[in-house]
Amino acid sequence: MAMRRVLLLLISSLVFVACAAAEKEPFVDEKVEFFEMDFSGEKYYFSYPSSAIIVPQGRTAIISYGFCTVNFGPAYDFSLVKDESLEFEEKKEDGRTFVAGYKDGLMVSYAGIMDDLSYGFWLDNHETGVVDCADFIDQLSFSFKNKLDYVNRKYGFSVYLPDDYKLEHLPDDDGVLLKKWVENVGYKASIMVFGSKNIDDYGDLGEFVSMKFDGYSFEFGEYDQISGVFVDENVGDDSTRHFFTMDEGRKNIYEISLKMPSRYYDKHKEEFEKVVASMRIF
Repeated sequence: MAMRRVLLLLISSLVFVACAAAEKEPFVDEKVEFFEMDFSGEKYYFSYPSSAIIVPQGRTAIISYGFCTVNFGPAYDFSLVKDESLEFEEKKEDGRTFVAGYKDGLMVSYAGIMDDLSYGFWLDNHETGVVDCADFIDQLSFSFKNKLDYVNRKYGFSVYLPDDYKLEHLPDDDGVLLKKWVENVGYKASIMVFGSKNIDDYGDLGEFVSMKFDGYSFEFGEYDQISGVFVDENVGDDSTRHFFTMDEGRKNIYEISLKMPSRYYDKHKEEFEKVVASMRIF
């Protein structure tokens, strides 16, 4: 299993969380980095605060954050240090098993294990206990997944992020801009995802598109969790494909757009539609 740090630094507005545990926002007051691992050719990630220090130790590693020093690696290594003299409590949530070990009522060990991969995070301290670090392990565990997601609390949406784009945050926490330079051909592709208030009180997407893009062709798009309108806009040699949708109350308008030279659109169509299809409004 290969491990490396992903070179992405995001301010706290770019909250990346596990889809099924989106309420567990990690490290809200800190910049966030991502640690990438390879499990038989499939990439997995977990997020951690940028002030944390990661030290590889063979097949396991240590992440230190504040007064918490947490081990992570194959769950087998956790079983080697598991003290059977302790009393254990176990709970399962979203494909993860959390195990707390107690001695005379004091929590002295805690672990979060990813069930499908038998991989996890754990620590133990028999002197002062570990209860103050349990939340840190929860956050690490719930951020562990095989894709990167962006969650925007301001406008209430989330999208999948391709990991081969560079990320920038838009002003006022409105959304994100993804950029990629295609070296072998020499052009830039960009994807922008953002929300805005429906300040003109458009009654539906048809009214909005007809006012903003009069004369342009458009088509409807429908996916499992989202539906909206696509609009193609061409300026010179560049092409921009827009996707627009609204929330149920029509308070916000959401846009995902792909911009690149027109002749290269087909090379990015699939990855763009994957981002669109992943959008969730909450």
